[in-house]
Amino acid sequence: MFAEAVLLAAGLGRRIRSLFAIPKFAIPIEKTPLIKYPISSLINVGVKRIIVVVARKYVDEAINVLAPVRSRAEIVVVANPRPEWGNGYSLILALPHITSSVFLISMCDHIYQSSIPRRVLETLIAKEASVSVGGDRIGGYIEVEEATKILVDMDGRVLSIGKMLRKYTHIDVGVIAMEKRFLKKISTVCERSSVTVTDIINLGVRLGYDVVVGDVTGSLWTEIDTPIDYLELIRGRRRKVLERVRGELGFVWEAN
Repeated sequence: MFAEAVLLAAGLGRRIRSLFAIPKFAIPIEKTPLIKYPISSLINVGVKRIIVVVARKYVDEAINVLAPVRSRAEIVVVANPRPEWGNGYSLILALPHITSSVFLISMCDHIYQSSIPRRVLETLIAKEASVSVGGDRIGGYIEVEEATKILVDMDGRVLSIGKMLRKYTHIDVGVIAMEKRFLKKISTVCERSSVTVTDIINLGVRLGYDVVVGDVTGSLWTEIDTPIDYLELIRGRRRKVLERVRGELGFVWEAN
């Protein structure tokens, strides 16, 4: 399988700064920077080119952290001068650098098995959709209350996505497959000053695009957003995810 990928890593990581005074993407997880976990899973399914969007002030650090990866994939670092404008703005900044008709999107603070991007992309292709959003019906290794939720119909089409949904069928796993032409069209009509990926997907649903869920229930994943998330990953209930992913990848990149 081949797909280009966009890795969104411009988040300010305010909630985890009490533990680490470094960019969130560089937080060490078993001596390996956090950003290398989603990158490893993407490379493991055949991704050869990854566009990484980071806050402009952290571009040099990102280049340094990602140096060992360049022997395994082409890495393009894109600077976001306004990370406070949301991860949707980061995605729009990546658009001029996307060369393939279909690409994957991943959040940099998610750790997941390679089966997740594979399933999400396969769903997009099989259903000939514009967007496939990775969704888990259980969400066993996150704080569900704080997670982004997805509501789908009986055919797996997304009806709505957001953190405040009271009725939902899936939890957003932070991995998405998308057609470039969809993003190009949506970027011309969405608000540029402050926009999230969730906003972009909801706008696509309202405009009648075929947005589906890529059901990845059964695959392991988690996200790191708070000190509690980090501690649970290192020595708590989420460690199962970390150990499974590390074992699956078969190698570890040590921090520089």
